[in-house]
Amino acid sequence: MGVAIDDMAFETMLVRTRRFRQRVHGLGVSRALIDGNVDARLRRTPDAAELPAGSATLVEEIVRLLDNPELSSQQAHKLERTYFGE
Repeated sequence: MGVAIDDMAFETMLVRTRRFRQRVHGLGVSRALIDGNVDARLRRTPDAAELPAGSATLVEEIVRLLDNPELSSQQAHKLERTYFGE
């Protein structure tokens, strides 16, 4: 994990994370399928479920945002909680 991204940049990332959540909700695809795939990619596990056409690009964008190496540990956890709703 990185040192930390400045507050303004991090707030922008939080907004993007919330927008990704809204996009996932509007896909008409199982949220559990998308979230499971995002989680598997974040954990680098090989058992990520196959995604329907059009969903893979969104998942890649979400993973890039959540897996940013410049985030501090605390920031990374907050983004994941924001995305996964925990």
